[in-house]
Amino acid sequence: MPRTVTATIRRASLAALVCAAVGSGALTGCDSTRPDQPKEAPPLADPTRSGPGAFYSECGFVNDEAVVAITGLPTLQPIARNGIKCRWEAAGGHPYAMFVWFRGSPIDRERLGSEASGRIVTYLEIDGRRAYMSRDPADQFCEVGIQDNDDFVYWLVDFTAADRPTDVCAPVLALANLTMEKAS
Repeated sequence: MPRTVTATIRRASLAALVCAAVGSGALTGCDSTRPDQPKEAPPLADPTRSGPGAFYSECGFVNDEAVVAITGLPTLQPIARNGIKCRWEAAGGHPYAMFVWFRGSPIDRERLGSEASGRIVTYLEIDGRRAYMSRDPADQFCEVGIQDNDDFVYWLVDFTAADRPTDVCAPVLALANLTMEKAS
């Protein structure tokens, strides 16, 4: 069964309309400086699902060759590999890719950190699970976090200006989808 990614897009006009209807700034999340980016986003945790998530195996079931092929970064080498975290780096530490499996940890803390850092955050659904994607304004960095009951998994790729693809999030989404496909 094919996996799908659905993005929820917030439109500035809808946010402005809601803020105007309630009163400028009276509604939590209405900010006149960035009406398209609410301060308070809906939580990604799903209160109807609790308990441990799926088993994600080493590196989220993704081997070194797949990481290199999907990212398009032939110089990546594995430097850390254990049951919860894998990291691949080029010489000097940059660019790099990373997978992390967070057991019993809230995804919202990670997402809020991305928002506080000024990254552009998009809410997704991946394989029926709530998720988010964030990229930096310079478009060299992308991360995807996927909620799985009380756990979440996280893929990140940080490119250099010389090696980044047209869409820096496309390879990260591909890695995330591959992990979810193999976990199911």
